[in-house]
Amino acid sequence: MRLLQSRSIIALLGATVSLTFLLNAMPQIAFAGQADRGGFPGRRVGGGSRSDCFTKVPLVALSPKANLGQTAAAYPTLYFLAPSATKALQLKFILKDEAGKTLAKREFMMEQAAGMMGIDLSSISQTPLALNQNYRWYLSVACSQEQSQTLIVDGWIQRIEPGTQTIPVEKSPEFIRQAWKAGLWYDAIAALIQLRRSQPVNQQATALWQEMLQSEELTQVVADPSLNLVVLRQ
Repeated sequence: MRLLQSRSIIALLGATVSLTFLLNAMPQIAFAGQADRGGFPGRRVGGGSRSDCFTKVPLVALSPKANLGQTAAAYPTLYFLAPSATKALQLKFILKDEAGKTLAKREFMMEQAAGMMGIDLSSISQTPLALNQNYRWYLSVACSQEQSQTLIVDGWIQRIEPGTQTIPVEKSPEFIRQAWKAGLWYDAIAALIQLRRSQPVNQQATALWQEMLQSEELTQVVADPSLNLVVLRQ
């Protein structure tokens, strides 16, 4: 496992999320978004242990409040607000199909500093997400293998089929907003993280960050200005 720090993260996100790919998918999102999302249980804020290991910053999944988010990427990156802790953290990520079959499982270690973290699915599974299939992911965080209680979040992701139109790449807040409104939550938030890290003083990007997270009731993340991001890979 390697923790890819700031200089390599932007390149990684650019490879993971193609903005052209995002808007190519948009013509078909309106149809996909009509599906009933009421049957997707999940937990976006980790509960459980509040030992002397964990401090006030919780574990938060950057996922929609409907618990199902869409992507146009075969191997998207999922993002979380890591909890602050007094010790190194042990993370376990599990990916299952809709029937509950475990498709992949990986464990990581992370230093105790709180901040944003991304989990690249290309390091979790050798098989890309299949089109129009629902997958459930789980992330648990503990201070050590001996820690009996953990923080757990879980949610759902669906890969949708891209459209056929070619639209020029625009790395702008408005472009990202279109992807978000079209239903591509995971791709839009990844692109916005990339934009905010490359242009930290871009007020439109900051405003969109606040709008997206407040709209999805992720107020714990809105308050985190640092974007101290690490991407977990093996």
